[in-house]
Amino acid sequence: MERFEVKRKIARNGLSLIAILPILILSTLISTQSSIPEIQATKANGEMKNPDKFIWETLGIPNGIDSLDPGINYETTGSTVIELIYETLVGYKGNSVEELEGRLATGWTVSPNGRVYTFNLRKNVLFHDGVVFNAYVMKYSIDRAILMNDPWGPSWMIAQVIKGGSTYMQYFNPNYTEAQAYLDAGGVVVVDDYILEINLDSAYSPFINSLAFDVGSAVSPKAVIENKPNEYTLFYADKVFGMFPLDSWFPTLSDYTKLGLNTDHNPKDSGVVPGSHRLSDSYHLWMKEHAIGSGAYKLKSITKDSILLQKNENWWGSFSLHSVEEIEIRSELDDETRYQNLINGDSDMVCVEKPDVFKVMTPAGEPLYEGITTFTAPTSTTFFLGMNMKESLPSLFLNESENSLYDASRLSRFYKGEEKASQENPFTSVIFRKAMASAFDYSFYIDNVLNGIGKQMEGMIPEGILGHNDNLKENDLLPSYDLETARTLFEQVGWQGTIKLVYPVTDEVLSYLYLSLANSLVMCDVGIKAILQPMDQDQYDEVTWSQKIPLYYCGWAADYADPDNFVAPFLHGQYGVFASLLSYENPSLNTLIETAAIEQDIDVRREMYHNIEEVAANDSLYIYLNQNLRLFVFRDWIQNYNESGSLNPMSFAPNFQHIDKMYAFYDRDIDGMPDIWEFEMGLNVHDPSDAKIDLDGDWVLNVDEYRGGSNPRNFWSFPIISFSIFHVGLTFIIASIALAAFIVKLRNETEKRNFITRLKAPDYPTAVKIQKLGFTDYIALVQTETDAKSLIEKANALYLQCEFLKSIQQYEAALDVFELSENDRMVAETSFRMVLLQKETQILSPESHILQRFPEPPYKNPAIFAFHHMIQALLAETEKNWGSAEKEWEAALNSKDLEVEFHVICQGALVASEFKTWLSNPSPITKKKLLTMLNNWQDDCENNQYFAQLCQVYLLRARIDLASFQFDQVEHWINKCLRIAQQEDMKLFYDIAMKESVKFERLRKNIKSILKLDTQLSSEEQHKRVEEYVREALGIKKGQKDNQ
Repeated sequence: MERFEVKRKIARNGLSLIAILPILILSTLISTQSSIPEIQATKANGEMKNPDKFIWETLGIPNGIDSLDPGINYETTGSTVIELIYETLVGYKGNSVEELEGRLATGWTVSPNGRVYTFNLRKNVLFHDGVVFNAYVMKYSIDRAILMNDPWGPSWMIAQVIKGGSTYMQYFNPNYTEAQAYLDAGGVVVVDDYILEINLDSAYSPFINSLAFDVGSAVSPKAVIENKPNEYTLFYADKVFGMFPLDSWFPTLSDYTKLGLNTDHNPKDSGVVPGSHRLSDSYHLWMKEHAIGSGAYKLKSITKDSILLQKNENWWGSFSLHSVEEIEIRSELDDETRYQNLINGDSDMVCVEKPDVFKVMTPAGEPLYEGITTFTAPTSTTFFLGMNMKESLPSLFLNESENSLYDASRLSRFYKGEEKASQENPFTSVIFRKAMASAFDYSFYIDNVLNGIGKQMEGMIPEGILGHNDNLKENDLLPSYDLETARTLFEQVGWQGTIKLVYPVTDEVLSYLYLSLANSLVMCDVGIKAILQPMDQDQYDEVTWSQKIPLYYCGWAADYADPDNFVAPFLHGQYGVFASLLSYENPSLNTLIETAAIEQDIDVRREMYHNIEEVAANDSLYIYLNQNLRLFVFRDWIQNYNESGSLNPMSFAPNFQHIDKMYAFYDRDIDGMPDIWEFEMGLNVHDPSDAKIDLDGDWVLNVDEYRGGSNPRNFWSFPIISFSIFHVGLTFIIASIALAAFIVKLRNETEKRNFITRLKAPDYPTAVKIQKLGFTDYIALVQTETDAKSLIEKANALYLQCEFLKSIQQYEAALDVFELSENDRMVAETSFRMVLLQKETQILSPESHILQRFPEPPYKNPAIFAFHHMIQALLAETEKNWGSAEKEWEAALNSKDLEVEFHVICQGALVASEFKTWLSNPSPITKKKLLTMLNNWQDDCENNQYFAQLCQVYLLRARIDLASFQFDQVEHWINKCLRIAQQEDMKLFYDIAMKESVKFERLRKNIKSILKLDTQLSSEEQHKRVEEYVREALGIKKGQKDNQ
């Protein structure tokens, strides 16, 4: 009988099998002879091909890995691998997310005031390179993550509360003094070789949970230091930058062998450069693609298509009996190839994306292919609809009809309190929000949109996390789908009109979700209409973060399993990103959240979070959708996948050390021997030491090897024929219990047919950071350079991002270091002059620079022609001769042999020139021409990753929208400039954008006030004064026409 049919038959007729089991046992004993012939195992489609390797085909690994450095990585694909290689002080126990257990720590205590954590560390732990783990190593690892201070990384989790960490976090590029101040604060202290103390600035109960995240991993100091970058120390003003000295870090440690280093180690080498960030870190690159941890598996190789891990035979923990020797994680982007590899036995587990779930299983939850198992495990990932309580929303997204009877003066904003709702936005009314929550069909969403896979959320804190409140629905605090209740509540509010529901055009799930809600509003028949509006992702992001839309779709994957990681971002009105997005502010709730975070008594904390959940439910600011589930699709030879914490909700990867790769005991029969005996006797039909291959390639059992206990894994130490009645009875009991447990397991699996909605880590732009060097250090850095073009690129980039070279004279002094030809020197000088004037003529911070006339043609180098036109254009602009400037820029743009970067700069100059033309004559025609040129420039900047020019694009767009009174767009472009300037470490543009932002906010308030006053003025002269003030504020001269 085929394997899958046997499995289903057992599930249906388990009790019958238990009843006949004694007969099977007795018949086996009677039929067993002194010589048992070799029996060929029945071969199923897609047999196991790699018995000692677990092959996992997924998306995004390793191509999506940002870094393997636990101090920097902050995305799921990297964490998947890091969890298998590195270890933390503590981890989640089994499949629990509430209970922690020691990993590298054997135990810990917390002081009564909650500020001092003392860890007893595990002894006899070795890193993959042989370094011995101890308290000095753990201090090095924690301090290292904080010192690197990656603003986009995970170090904030521990730095925010460790002594000195919160202050140090504020420095974007910390120097020696600031790094030393953090270390001197005494946050991480070595008490002795195997006792570590961590001191906090203030009590924070979730701290112990944050140590379970990757950032708390122990790294081998030897590996980091031996693969350090070239040493450098940089002096700028009175500050020192560079690799932090090890003897300043460990001033009392004279024996550096405690860090795995040689006795003659250079005490200045620490391998750590403070403030080196993930996006542009050139000092810790080795750790990005290499990993030396102490975990159960070690990195064997990494390519662009796969990562290969090997079992760590020196691991302090224990492996399951049939755990694999190697794990290969492959990146296979083609869905059909991935599924076929699983069917053929070429892989053991695959990633199945949500739209493709029915390619591997039926709607009823049955696998489509024999030998494939699907299993769902809970996660702590949650999804919501947030309701926007901003005072007013654009009529494009929320439009009240003439028939509306809405009167905010009689409606409260929250469940408790005197604050009234806003007349401009019905979502500010708690009754309206409860009506929306009652109108949502939760069952339809889960059964049809999620295909029956998912669990309705009950409150902000997911099930399994401390503080989850199971009584919210029972106490009628959370609305259920009830159109009559929704209709009654909507009628109490009286608002009628149109609500626009926007979503990314590629998000099919969200479109169906909103379609269901729109249908419910129609059935309520209260004069409320919902319109679905798909948008491209950029548009959607813009209207979301500018708080324009009435409903937000939110998802949250916890960093650590503590309720504070859920309630703080979603409910705290001051520092909660989502609460702020919804304009939700409840001061009493803020205080309760802050108090709960520092409470040490777990029972008191649990009650406090129950209260927080009740307040949030009463205020009804979210429609709670679903708690996510994770889908595992693998071959049926993978066993014990739900045992011993193999699939913890907080883990990104299965704990492979607890998973077996073998056929289950019901798979095969050996001459009538019950399958349960095969399992108990330790038969592994796919271990080459237990079998041989026939000419057809089928596995053939060599049963003779298992007689008389010849196999060391034999459970029984005597021949099968000599079983006593006692052993028969014992075997019967064991078999009955095991089979009953197996039946329950199968039934549970058939009930759990769920799949995961993948959350993709955000893509961050990548660029090489230009180091911020002083003039002297710049000379020292480039003096070995002989290529004029390289010099030009370095100097230009350096100037644009650092502002250290302030004059042409300094630049010429730098050129004196080189023996350049007259022609090459002219190119370099011209290029630099062009950069100086480019900065002056753009919309940035204007500065005055003396420029000498450029020599007249002819030139030896054809590229000089382009430079000549550029200089002439810049000179024309300084004389405000915009027409001549535009012609010169066009001539430069059309020059031969023009480098790409200069092409982009010429484009920008043309746009700037056209911008000035438009300001002098702001007509629709000139604006259209300007925007066309601007779009082309922006495309080229983005395609070539010219981030400095891209900042100029965004700032120029902000100026254009400001002059057009499109205030929301102004804020959008300034914020984009701030983000990219911060990501690329461009302080110049960041500072400029901040100044623009402050200036814009002040201007917007003034203009709004004046325009409001304008409506109250009567005389024509007063109107003109207001108009002139607005024009002056926008940079439009008197007498110029304005089409707005």
